[in-house]
Amino acid sequence: MQDTDGLVSEFASKEYNMFYKLPYIKSASLVNKLKKVYTSVVVAGAPVTLGLWAADIISAGTFNAFCCLGSMLCISLYTLGILFYKLIGFVYLSTDNTIVKVSYLDFWGRRVDSYCPIGDIMPLSDMQENPSDIFIKFVQYSSPQILYLTLRFGCIKDMELFVKVFGKINL
Repeated sequence: MQDTDGLVSEFASKEYNMFYKLPYIKSASLVNKLKKVYTSVVVAGAPVTLGLWAADIISAGTFNAFCCLGSMLCISLYTLGILFYKLIGFVYLSTDNTIVKVSYLDFWGRRVDSYCPIGDIMPLSDMQENPSDIFIKFVQYSSPQILYLTLRFGCIKDMELFVKVFGKINL
């Protein structure tokens, strides 16, 4: 039995063919990365503006505007970021048709590559998912983690490989 790192490196060394791509994944990643940067700016700027207000350099209205607008934008970015969290950007199938590589976004907008056997993926036809919905669940039998796929905005590059992995669907 191999350790987890050995399995990941074994899977990563395989050759893969991409069959699904979400063209907007970079924009989604940027939104999730911006929330960290913007939160840092607001958290660092609030004490500074408080000090400037206490020193009577800026008005109370300027301090309130900075805090309120900063908080509202942070809330907006975090809310929008929830839509992109666990969003699949790329799906690949190994050349030997045994391993599926799924690339998705984490909470902070970083790419995460996940590997699983092709038989571990629940076909879309076995779920109550409508392929025309904005988000479709990507479910594995062996994992409780649910990822999200969008066929409405994504591009299926190779329908034959898509059908091998997800089963036949009516678009």
